[in-house]
Amino acid sequence: MNRIHLPAIDLNLLVVLDAILKERSVSRAARRLHLTQPAVSHALRRLRALFGDRLFVRTPLGMEPTTLAEQLAPRIAATLDGIADMVSGGEASVFEASSARRFTVGMTDYLAFVLLPRLAREVHSHAPQVALVVRPTDRVSGLGMLDREEVDLVIGGAFPSQPHHINASALFEEPSVCLARAGHSAFARRLSRRRYLEALHLHVSPWGDRGSIDAELARQGVSRRIAVTVGHFLLAPAILEQTDLIATLPARLARPWAERFGLSLSDPPFDLGLTPIAAYWHRRQDQNPGLVWLRNCVAEIARDL
Repeated sequence: MNRIHLPAIDLNLLVVLDAILKERSVSRAARRLHLTQPAVSHALRRLRALFGDRLFVRTPLGMEPTTLAEQLAPRIAATLDGIADMVSGGEASVFEASSARRFTVGMTDYLAFVLLPRLAREVHSHAPQVALVVRPTDRVSGLGMLDREEVDLVIGGAFPSQPHHINASALFEEPSVCLARAGHSAFARRLSRRRYLEALHLHVSPWGDRGSIDAELARQGVSRRIAVTVGHFLLAPAILEQTDLIATLPARLARPWAERFGLSLSDPPFDLGLTPIAAYWHRRQDQNPGLVWLRNCVAEIARDL
């Protein structure tokens, strides 16, 4: 796009583009902006002329953004947030504990099990008008949900690649332990490498791939025999109780289960390292008072785990 005269641009067009990017629909964008559908369609034609690009392609799933539109999305959202912040007083804003605010947090069921009971207690103790919504996310979907403002915060392991517009704060590191039914023969003594590799395994993967455990085993020149893969950690105890499968799970999840369900627990016979867990948010929300407050709540809970 050639350099153009800024005063000649209708900046309201960027508001329309941001709405279509979030809604993936002209009609839904119109409802979001309280405009008519023809007005939004006309604005989209002007945007296409302005950027020299189609910006969106109609598909059975809705309006899919072009490569240029995807590149513009975070910059436009950040620009609009900056304007809103500047007009409202910016950093002078402070989150009030009496605010009736709704926060949406993305995490796996494992991290919800570990963090959510204490997070709910702390939030509602100090800010009883705040509502928490937890949505399932993983390291594949989390980035897109942050970009589309479907979640305010994602808590999880490392993303395959973290773009520059996503910020992060380390929370804790998680070791792995092995879990099986009570009386499992492989746990009769200390779980050995041979017994671990000969056993059949239950694998938990919200995203369906082999994950970090198998990548680490491969680096050590071995592999385990996965018999069952499920997408939810909370299914593991019931499956382990009824089978001879072994599961290698996050320690903060497995240790309470071993006590609660009478399962056998053992350290892995391989060095599997530690899994870093962090909080992630969009950089345009760096100074959002409410999210700063929420991130501090999460960080304080993580320090005490």
